Amino acid sequence: MANTPIPRIATEMAVRPCSDMEEYTLSPAELEEIRRRYPAPEQKRRPKPPIEIKTGGNQMAKEGPDSGVTKRILLEGLAAGKTVRDLETEYGMKQNTLSYWVKKWGVEGISRDQAKVLLGPNMEGTVPPTAPAKSAETEAQKPEQRIQELTSDRDRLAAENRSLHARLIDANDRADEAERRERAAHIKTGEHIQAIRELEERIRDLESSAAEDVMLVPKERTELQRIDSIIEDLSRARWILERVAT
Repeated sequence: MANTPIPRIATEMAVRPCSDMEEYTLSPAELEEIRRRYPAPEQKRRPKPPIEIKTGGNQMAKEGPDSGVTKRILLEGLAAGKTVRDLETEYGMKQNTLSYWVKKWGVEGISRDQAKVLLGPNMEGTVPPTAPAKSAETEAQKPEQRIQELTSDRDRLAAENRSLHARLIDANDRADEAERRERAAHIKTGEHIQAIRELEERIRDLESSAAEDVMLVPKERTELQRIDSIIEDLSRARWILERVAT
């Protein structure tokens, strides 16, 4: 391969170079001997036949569906008041089978009277206009009607916009009120925590004072009972404040 590096150049250089090429021509007897020893394998697959190209020059184009419905039969049915679907059902065809032929025959969307006209002497004639020309008054009413419709849509959208704006303002007010209440609750909670700390400090002072009084005057039971009552009251007040804070 081109531009392929030699893995080990020392090994490659140590190999003896090839000898010069000699040309030799086999004799007919040698060629026959080789063919006899090494025969060619048999071909199992058959060769494909040549492709035939069929031209449509001699084929006649279809003039209608296989059910036998022709353009005249279609026009006769339409002139008699039938629909395309009625003809499909009558001739055992699937739905929308005649749609292709109706377009191909150029009779799509014609009325009953137009079908009668086409069934005259000039069957292949041009289809008459589908509708009479509209009056100038009718044409003039279209822009005014469109303006009224657009105005109605504009008013409806404006009313919806006002309603959504009012709802947005109400939602913002509610959010502000909730935020104010949250700040007030945080402030109140801080005040309760501060009051609880002050009561705890007072309780510790009273407990320390009561312990000293007991050690100094063990006989004064009445004063100790009063202090115990105060401590119980303060403990109850602290419990109440803790419940309020939570």
